[in-house]
Amino acid sequence: AKGSGTYLTTSLLEKCQADDIPVLRYACKTEFVDLPESVRISDTNDWCKDNVLPLISKMSKDYPTYLGEDFGRTGDLSVQWPYQEMAGLKHKPPFVVELRNVPFEQQKQILFYICDKLPRFRGGAFDARGNGQYIAEVARQRYGKDRILEVMLTEGWYRENMPPLKQACEDNETFIPKDGDILDDHRAIKMIKGVAKVPDIGRTKGRDGGDRHGDSAIAHCLAKHASRQLAGVGEYAYHPVKKNTRMDDDNRPVKVTAGLGRGEGLW
Repeated sequence: AKGSGTYLTTSLLEKCQADDIPVLRYACKTEFVDLPESVRISDTNDWCKDNVLPLISKMSKDYPTYLGEDFGRTGDLSVQWPYQEMAGLKHKPPFVVELRNVPFEQQKQILFYICDKLPRFRGGAFDARGNGQYIAEVARQRYGKDRILEVMLTEGWYRENMPPLKQACEDNETFIPKDGDILDDHRAIKMIKGVAKVPDIGRTKGRDGGDRHGDSAIAHCLAKHASRQLAGVGEYAYHPVKKNTRMDDDNRPVKVTAGLGRGEGLW
């Protein structure tokens, strides 16, 4: 665009690169969407167990986590950017997930798989434009309206949220994978009429030959936004209810599986 200029320079981004951040890429063939539901669920769950679970298992349990997602379905990528706090209030993704041509339900499946298992998950910020509104809404329904930010990526939002991302890069308080496509996405952010954003028109070509539109950079910015806005909220975790046994009035054992605050359960 006329009057545009690079916002995050290569030298600045290279300071933020880390060798130990894997990029997990899951791409579906066109016919995958027509496979039986059980097959789609099983294949996607196997991919998550093989690729995502080992990385989450290595994460620290001491620091809270967040997540940002930029949504795409058939053209652009969907990028899920988990984001964990570190010592000194720095933040780093344990991994980044890129989804290409993945059906809506499997995108939801992968998102829930990650968020359910992230240690001390406080919430996330989601691209709620167009079809992305569906993923943002189901995330809100699952994790609660106080920990899910449904974001419309307007010029005003970019004006407010890109500067903190750049500042974090300059202060070495945020990190990106050492990956050519991720680097290109962040270099795609331009200053356009005084606002840093990814231009509406124009795509770059990824190493896999597919189109990219600054997708991972937007997901990174959304994750940064979540970490700033949700730092004070409670944390999400799954806690199984312990099974207890008590005797009823006829001296018969009764299993108790749900509590009412006193540990006595529902009869």
